Amino acid sequence: MKNPQAYTYIVINSDEKVPKIEVTNDLILKKDFLYFGPFINKSTVEKAILSLKKFNKILCMNPIKKNALCLNYSLGLCNGICQGHPTAVAQYNNSIKNIIALLNGTDRSMLEDMKEKMLQASEKFDFETASKYRDYLESINFIINKEKVIEFTEANKIIAVAEFLNDYSFKFFLIKGNKVLYSKKYSITSIKKLSSFIEKDILTCLKNVDSNESFKISKDEIDEAQIIYSYLKSSTSRHLIIPDHWLNPENHSLDREIKKLLMGDES
Repeated sequence: MKNPQAYTYIVINSDEKVPKIEVTNDLILKKDFLYFGPFINKSTVEKAILSLKKFNKILCMNPIKKNALCLNYSLGLCNGICQGHPTAVAQYNNSIKNIIALLNGTDRSMLEDMKEKMLQASEKFDFETASKYRDYLESINFIINKEKVIEFTEANKIIAVAEFLNDYSFKFFLIKGNKVLYSKKYSITSIKKLSSFIEKDILTCLKNVDSNESFKISKDEIDEAQIIYSYLKSSTSRHLIIPDHWLNPENHSLDREIKKLLMGDES
């Protein structure tokens, strides 16, 4: 974890006629470059990018050179962009756009296509091909989920969490970024009275907290963020994001939303 070389990014140069997707440890910010990360496990990221290139047939060995088909073209891993044909270039660039959409989380159709091909191969008892697509999905899902964790954590929102232990008690947390600001166990009595107590505890806890403080997650904090993200997404907890205007004592939204959270009617 102390090794700076363990800090990995996916970089796409969108300024070139033939954009490149690379995995790097050297983050050099440039205007026309797209960056995804950070990631810790470089080998898994490299495997995911290789899977995306193979699936989209853009694993070209000579994408810049013209009129010289590469070896990967004969293996079915290159669409022929190395020949310089306009159609191949357009297909290549479209694949890059689809990969960017996948990494941004705006279009997961590529994963659905992989799943469909995996199922089709299984039905034909072609388990070698099915296994290949399964490996593609595992490596790609790893980097997509890690990206979601980082994006969610760096949003640095104040989050209220309730986890019911039984019919009589629950744990309550306040989380910001990858830090637990407050935790307490409550006994369930009147929801109306209880929400008022919790509101006071929240306002006291957050009195000196800068809600607009910028936050960038470091590689040493990714595992903490992963634990918190997984916990919030678990079926055993309920949570809500507290916007700034709820922290005004004259605003009664916080009390109302806490009641909804405790009653299981979270938004």
